[in-house]
Amino acid sequence: MAAAAKPQAESHGMHKNLLQVKITTPDRVVFEGEAKSLQFPAEDGLVGILPGHASMITTVDVGLLKMQLPDGKETFFVLTRGFGEVRHHFGGGTEVHLTVDSGENPEIIDVDRAKRAVERARRRLAEKDLKIDQPRAEYALKRALIRLQSRNRDPQV
Repeated sequence: MAAAAKPQAESHGMHKNLLQVKITTPDRVVFEGEAKSLQFPAEDGLVGILPGHASMITTVDVGLLKMQLPDGKETFFVLTRGFGEVRHHFGGGTEVHLTVDSGENPEIIDVDRAKRAVERARRRLAEKDLKIDQPRAEYALKRALIRLQSRNRDPQV
């Protein structure tokens, strides 16, 4: 008699009480591992994911991803625009794959560079020059501000 097929998640070594998380950019893997939970910004607000979450596809917006690791510690990543996919394997685990333009650990952010980027973007937006790409300048400001906030953990930068 043939053995019963294992659920897909178990056959890939997934633990059903943890998320299998992968964060990628076009040129590298930012993070790959397990987590108890994660929260990230989407166009419509924050998205929270726990093991067993329904499968879905969503946007990722500029902001701070917060992840609780299996040991209970929290880690953070600064993300820019992209998309996310959650795959729930019934009887098994949950995979989360975020594909973003850029992702970085706040610990490696150059604060002085981020401050200069904020000043530059604010100056461009204040000029009201028709040659300036307004949406691009607003996006640059949002990215620079979230980088600073991630280092300071101060939402009032």
